[in-house]
Amino acid sequence: MKQIFQPYGPIATAIVMTKRSNNFCTGAGFVRFVRSEDAQRAIDGIRNAQITLENGKGPLEVKLADRQKPSDDQPK
Repeated sequence: MKQIFQPYGPIATAIVMTKRSNNFCTGAGFVRFVRSEDAQRAIDGIRNAQITLENGKGPLEVKLADRQKPSDDQPK
């Protein structure tokens, strides 16, 4: 995953989501860039590149992560 996103700027963290039962990739992940403008450049660049995933399950989809709203039982 880092190989795909690194050309767009310094990466702070990259996480691949896996299933707990077998540790296989779920097909989702998160990349956090050091600079927010690099994240937008990556989104624009990867969408235009039409990168196909190795497993052949369609093109790579990129977007900004949805922010979770705090629930009533979480401190605000």
